[in-house]
Amino acid sequence: MDKDLTNKLLLTQKFFNSQMALKDPMEEHLSKLGANAKELDVIRITILDDIKVIMFLMSLLQSYEYLVTFLEFLESFDPKKLTWETLEIRLLNEELMIMEKNKSLETMFNTEITLLFKKSFA
Repeated sequence: MDKDLTNKLLLTQKFFNSQMALKDPMEEHLSKLGANAKELDVIRITILDDIKVIMFLMSLLQSYEYLVTFLEFLESFDPKKLTWETLEIRLLNEELMIMEKNKSLETMFNTEITLLFKKSFA
């Protein structure tokens, strides 16, 4: 097999098999998939924006299923609205909201534990 063809196959496989790891920050995952698409572009395999969006949505963790459903719903009204750039912005914002929610829950939990501890020894 031609070395160039082997490289194309490996890079294409890397792009289409991308999956978000449990502990990956969204920005890192977006960056990886974008870099994979750029590598393909360098060897003259252009991935259409629609395919990038679809592949990215498919690569997300199960915990993002409701967001994916919402984005699919949004896209059904205006197919041009869901671009790679809007997807990046939406997913980074979603991650920030999740982080803030988790931080609030952690603070609330720690406060409750502290109050229970103080009552136990009062």
